[in-house]
Amino acid sequence: MRDQPELYQALEAAFNGRVTIGVPELAALIPMHRETIARHIAAGNLVGRLKGLGRKRRRRVFTITNVERFMRRLNDEPCNSTSLPSNAVDFGIRAGHRMNITRQSKRSK
Repeated sequence: MRDQPELYQALEAAFNGRVTIGVPELAALIPMHRETIARHIAAGNLVGRLKGLGRKRRRRVFTITNVERFMRRLNDEPCNSTSLPSNAVDFGIRAGHRMNITRQSKRSK
């Protein structure tokens, strides 16, 4: 995190006088789409706190420590872990290799 002084300064400014920020502020700060942040939360890459007792949905908020830990995880990961579901297997495909696909008949035999 310290190797990116601009981002660290932006984090300091965003948290100036505040303990937490919400998903919209975080999305503008990183920058990352709110749905992508939601996927990282679901995957456990970004840990925050639930706030409020909202009727429709509760809000998530994050401390500066949460955001710094998340940014370190993003920088340390060799590949994007959110690109594949946890139960998916990544099979390599050779360039120029054609695959034979047989469609099943809609009629049952």
